[in-house]
Amino acid sequence: MKISKLSTLGLFLFLAACGGGGGGDSLNSSFNGEVSLNGQKYQCPSQKTYDACSASTNRDCSGCTTTQNPGATVITSTCIAPATNTYSVSQDGCVVDLPTGKQTTVCVSGSLKLLSGTGFTKTQVSSQGISFTNGVIINGVSIKCAV
Repeated sequence: MKISKLSTLGLFLFLAACGGGGGGDSLNSSFNGEVSLNGQKYQCPSQKTYDACSASTNRDCSGCTTTQNPGATVITSTCIAPATNTYSVSQDGCVVDLPTGKQTTVCVSGSLKLLSGTGFTKTQVSSQGISFTNGVIINGVSIKCAV
């Protein structure tokens, strides 16, 4: 059996189109990474989102979907800054983007709860976060519960 150059070129182009060459942010449809954090499971569609969610510091699971506790919503809203370097946090929670990393925050019974990173639910921040009764100041940035 003789293979022509045209057939070889066609085969090469077909294989290249089906997953050859690699760009950094492209979605790998065969990747299926799962990260478990504090009883919550996250399905991550790419290596990049998996690495961000499984990081030990500044964790970001916003690119992944939760597969457990469907009623728990991940906190994604940004905290309101009514004054310079002052953030106001509600019972629903929000994310503060500090120079040292992102912090997910929630107010529970007037007490500020803070958990380093993103991709957390209100339940997770409420139960796992560090508690501050009068808010906290981090590198000159004030974070406190909304009145």
